[in-house]
Amino acid sequence: MQSKIVTTFVALLLLASIPLNVSAEETDDIPTNAAATGVHNSLVAALQHADLVTTLQGDGPFTVFAPTDDAFTAAGIDLASFDTDEENSTLLDILTYHVVSGDVRSSDLTDGMTADALNADKLLFEVNSDGVKVSGASVTTADVVSSNGVIHVIDKVLMPPQDIYVSGGMMSQPYYDFYTDSGGQDRTTSLNLSYSYKFQRLNNANSHPFYISDNGYEGVSSSDVTIVGDGSANSGISGPESFTVFFGESFDESDTLSYYCTVHSNMVSQFNLLPRATPALDDIPTIASSTGIHTSLVAALAKANLVATLEGAGPFTVFAPTDDAFSAAGVDLSNFNSEEEIAALADILTYHVVSGSVLSTDLTDGMVAPALNGDDLSFTVNADGVMVNDANVVSADVIASNGVIHVIDTVLMPPADLVDIPSVASSTGIHTALVAALSTADLVTTLEGTGPFTVFAPTDDAFTAAGVDLSTYDTPEEIASLADILTYHVVAGAVKSTDLTDGMMAQAVNGDNLSFTVNSDGVMVNNANVISADVMASNGVVHVIDAVLIPPQDPVEPEEFDITDVAAGTGVHTALVAALAKADLVTNLQTDGPFTVFAPTDEAFTAAGIDLDAYVTEEEIGVLTDILLYHVVSGAVESSDLTDGMIVSALNEDELSFTVNSDGVMVNRANVTTADVIASNGVIHVIDKVLIPPQDLVDITAIAASTGIHTALVGALGKANLVTTLQGDGPFTVFAPTDDAFAAAGIDLSTFDTDEEIATLVDILTYHVVSGSVMSSDLSDGMTTQALNSDSLTFTVGDGVMVNGANVTLADVIASNGVVHVIDKVLMPPTEEPTVVCDHTVGISAGGLEFSPAAITIGVGDTVCWKWSDESMAHNVVEVDGLKSTTKVAGGISSGTPATTVDFHYTFTEDTTFYYACEPHISVDMFGKVTVGDGGVEPVVKKDKDKKEDNTPGFLGITLILAALGAVLYARKRDE
Repeated sequence: MQSKIVTTFVALLLLASIPLNVSAEETDDIPTNAAATGVHNSLVAALQHADLVTTLQGDGPFTVFAPTDDAFTAAGIDLASFDTDEENSTLLDILTYHVVSGDVRSSDLTDGMTADALNADKLLFEVNSDGVKVSGASVTTADVVSSNGVIHVIDKVLMPPQDIYVSGGMMSQPYYDFYTDSGGQDRTTSLNLSYSYKFQRLNNANSHPFYISDNGYEGVSSSDVTIVGDGSANSGISGPESFTVFFGESFDESDTLSYYCTVHSNMVSQFNLLPRATPALDDIPTIASSTGIHTSLVAALAKANLVATLEGAGPFTVFAPTDDAFSAAGVDLSNFNSEEEIAALADILTYHVVSGSVLSTDLTDGMVAPALNGDDLSFTVNADGVMVNDANVVSADVIASNGVIHVIDTVLMPPADLVDIPSVASSTGIHTALVAALSTADLVTTLEGTGPFTVFAPTDDAFTAAGVDLSTYDTPEEIASLADILTYHVVAGAVKSTDLTDGMMAQAVNGDNLSFTVNSDGVMVNNANVISADVMASNGVVHVIDAVLIPPQDPVEPEEFDITDVAAGTGVHTALVAALAKADLVTNLQTDGPFTVFAPTDEAFTAAGIDLDAYVTEEEIGVLTDILLYHVVSGAVESSDLTDGMIVSALNEDELSFTVNSDGVMVNRANVTTADVIASNGVIHVIDKVLIPPQDLVDITAIAASTGIHTALVGALGKANLVTTLQGDGPFTVFAPTDDAFAAAGIDLSTFDTDEEIATLVDILTYHVVSGSVMSSDLSDGMTTQALNSDSLTFTVGDGVMVNGANVTLADVIASNGVVHVIDKVLMPPTEEPTVVCDHTVGISAGGLEFSPAAITIGVGDTVCWKWSDESMAHNVVEVDGLKSTTKVAGGISSGTPATTVDFHYTFTEDTTFYYACEPHISVDMFGKVTVGDGGVEPVVKKDKDKKEDNTPGFLGITLILAALGAVLYARKRDE
């Protein structure tokens, strides 16, 4: 059983390099974010079982150390086994040991720091170059921010320190008795170093102050034993005092832990220390079998009959390629059948094994070590990590019973097994066209030579996209042209991807220069992406690219095709060609030029709403001509000629401005999507927007009226008398909801008639307008700005742009007096909450289980406010049907869900008595009462005091009768 646990644990370690995609929103509370991660289902279920969800949905703030589902499984926690009150109390204790009050970020933690968890036990933090640990658990993902605190994901369930109760002491051995229960029944004599312990005095004993140390009597403990809490090595603990001890990993059962009385130096003894549980480790093949990412490696070891070898005593160090690495290397085990092929496979596999147990800390930069196949492995160690040959170590130091495993991302090929560059290209399955081209150009023998060479190898898809048809290369001149293209893909020397730097230039074998771009997105050579780097060959290195590189002097497009011919042949410039024809500009762009044309696609024409049927009169044709000439510059201007901030005059004499940065090239606000398409009389750059000359811009209201999707907006502006305003100079930025957005918002303009209703409509519309011309590129995530109605708008910038909760579906529509951004929702101004005046306020008592005051008397029309914040327990107000009743009134007054912070009010408008309770604490009689006016009780009817007969006490008549009888008896007695 222990073996299986270890195998699973090691598998988790191997997969630790895969990032956890925590789907968290800073606006969501801690339980909501935990539920969204997908790896905290056990934690969320445990919180529900322990009735802690509401607590952790409170204002907090809280810091939660959140064990993953795997951590719960490894700890053997089964929620079904927590049924009784005692069991649920244990679960509550465990869970609240993972929570600290306050917002504690990883940057706030320091090595040796301690903190009180919500269950009142201590947490100990270790902070070093390896990361952060909390009471022995590693923080795998830190600082997941929530609305009411922060989550740190950890890889173990934290167990609260075990309680040890220390007796009052005695002057003879063993001096103290130790118990695990507060009743002093369960005696213990040993400490297991797997746990931490909380020492406290049994029955608050005051005699013989008690303390411990691993440095003898009254010695300050070493760094291996951390003691936090009350007392000291000289004073000990007495009465209600306590301390907690944590054992470092280097402290073991061979060490000494003394306990003693700080008053009597003869009262010294030692604990019996029990070793930590250390499950047996599995061997290297067993661990590799369990990871889930080394199926190919295990199968290869079996095929090469190496499993038994790596199950041996060793020790061995194995650099273990992942399944993805085997796939990328094209290693197909079904191809290894003959003895010779099996031997080749064994040679490859033993090139991944080094004799001895070599940890990552043993490796140094430039180190060379022989593998079991006799070939050398070379190591690179720097700030980026560790590499063996050209493979990255993605997970290091996975310990096995017979050595250590380092996971790598590339299969290591022994030098003797490398083949030349043409053979590498022939074997990939995606370079058929390249191999055929090399053969046609008679370059195969050259690239089979000793070299070394670096080849940038276009895929078959790249050759197809470039329109390279080898059947058209027949004559010596054509073959020479093909050879020129191919040798433009070759550099002398073996140039690895790590040798390349951003902006670097290198001369290709054909004599032309190649330029390199290196950034976080990867590597580019000219305009081609390197999609697979550092494929090693016996005579150099191959980098796979996604485009054919065309030498500057050898365009693939035959030079007899002018700009209009090229545009007509792209399939995405039908609208442009038709517009040129309508404006009678085709002949102009067929002349020698040269010209530079920024060519909008058909989609760009559609987005701009340009309908060629609308251009009929001479004036309209003149406008179309002006637009088209605004896309043409005199001269052949290639993308490499453009610089950031450059301004050039178009043929219509208006100016074009250029932006050049790491994202690419823009002309005005249009992106260049394909650059440097060469024609016989110039160059074409494909763009994604139609460029509108400045003088052809219309105002914002005219743009809205022309789109066909803003009829409701234009109607609303008219009704609110805002058209003239938005025709003014401005500039303005308008977030323009579509007709669908108005329909979804249920806005019916026929309902806005009165002055007050029109004012409301004006408020809504001006909430869509910002003063100034704000382009989408000016917006940043979290930015706020004031709208014309004085309320604030908030922007979210990520996969797109959002304003408040509306998506910007079309940005940067330029007008003569500003800019329009189309949005998919109507923005509603925030409503102001009415100010509440509290006539009476009820809070929570210091003890936390009573309303304060619990009973009040108020007048009709008075408002009562129930307010508390940051309470240790969640409370609420719920109406019940009588004094101290547990029956809630259906549909009665309630503050809602219990919470640690509540701000609730109610205005009482008639004489009544309002009885209420705190729902979670009815069992402890947490009730309250509000008497309004006379309390709603009928008055007692009193009789008229003026009626004397009614005012004669009844006993007076009886007294008079008795007096008369007494007088008669007295007279008779006297006569006798």
